[in-house]
Amino acid sequence: MGRRGAHRARTLRIAAGSVLEVAAGIELLAHRRAGAEPARARVRLLCGRLSALIAGLIRRAEGGGAGSP
Repeated sequence: MGRRGAHRARTLRIAAGSVLEVAAGIELLAHRRAGAEPARARVRLLCGRLSALIAGLIRRAEGGGAGSP
């Protein structure tokens, strides 16, 4: 993996952490019964999709390609 790949992977891992922070915030809102449940459910769905997307991009940046586990 070249330096660019390593830097890109690091940046993507930071983005993945940010998605996890959003998901945690949504859980806090749910515990406080704040916000509408349909909106919270939509955000949960989007967080899951973003996490999967970012995980694939990290694998690609690390040289694993699209088919890597």
